[in-house]
Amino acid sequence: MRIALDGRSLSSEPAGISNFTLNAINALSEEKNNKIFIFSHKEINGAILNRLSFKNENVFIIVKPLIFLKNIGILWFFFNFPFLIRSGNFDLLWGPGQVLPPSFLTGKIKRMVTIHDLVFKSYVKTMSIFIRIENFLSTSRTIKNADFIWCVSDYTSAELVSFFPHRKAKEIFVGSGIDNTIFKKLNLDDFNKKKIREKYNFNGSTMIFVGTLEPRKNLAFLLSLMPVLSKKGISLSIIGGKGWGSVKEMLQTDSEELDSSNIQFLGYVSIESLVEIYNVADILVSTSLNEGFGLPLLEAMACGCPVVAPHNSAMIEIVSEVGTSVVGWEKDEWVNSIIDAISNRDKLIEKLAYKVLQYNWKKIVSDLQVYLNK
Repeated sequence: MRIALDGRSLSSEPAGISNFTLNAINALSEEKNNKIFIFSHKEINGAILNRLSFKNENVFIIVKPLIFLKNIGILWFFFNFPFLIRSGNFDLLWGPGQVLPPSFLTGKIKRMVTIHDLVFKSYVKTMSIFIRIENFLSTSRTIKNADFIWCVSDYTSAELVSFFPHRKAKEIFVGSGIDNTIFKKLNLDDFNKKKIREKYNFNGSTMIFVGTLEPRKNLAFLLSLMPVLSKKGISLSIIGGKGWGSVKEMLQTDSEELDSSNIQFLGYVSIESLVEIYNVADILVSTSLNEGFGLPLLEAMACGCPVVAPHNSAMIEIVSEVGTSVVGWEKDEWVNSIIDAISNRDKLIEKLAYKVLQYNWKKIVSDLQVYLNK
């Protein structure tokens, strides 16, 4: 199968959608009959390129920007990408980032879209204006007209069915995972664990948050727990690049007791650093209002780091039976759940490996190919 895809997300630092797309490409390329053509408006990010599999020599990168306004991906998506597709004799056009160009621009080629979440429907106020506009113009139309729809979780699939009962693709494929060759437990002795903890300035019991800094992540709530948690010797390290919205505003808390010495912002870190952090942190905590999947939760679990998350959206699927899922937003309940999870860390770790095995990319792609051939 000759698959053409929108590779715009692969030109930026590795994050949620780009990591998903990269993993899917690598898994699809394991099948020798597949030829994967990545189209982009600018060069693929170096960190992503280093992880891209070329061992079957069936992954191709085509970078063809517009003559003017080369760095504006949305213009390339509408005014260049469709015409590149029409000339390639492809079997499938894949939009891994929730959107596809209008069908009248791309011809009769079969079309598949991956839907990561439906935040633009259920939590629209937490999105940037630019992303709201792109979703308004493209995502709803794409979902209604795509021949195939790939959702990353059962939760997202159920939401899609509810919001879009009238769509061309009646059956929806569900699947997502992580690269278990990267996100895994490292063989670290106490000396090396200490060195890594010192490298990232981890003190006491270390709680981490991983994700893009944007309103939906609900970081203000997490910070509001710190006056109590700090007294218990628990520090917080926040990891992730700035997304949208005022970081100052989203991190505001009413508490006057907040001790900033127990809170640090590490910003965006490399995949290699993230794996080290997962391996030495005591616990990962998410306070997100909504997640279409929850990649950091699964990544942490694969590295042997227990998780605490809200009992909402797709995070229920990830955390169920192996982590702590907190119902509601009572602060005392959250504080107690975090303390209990750290205290029972060893018992929680024993359960993680089995859960992670359920998110296997080889099986996901095998099932996807069955879905595409129906």
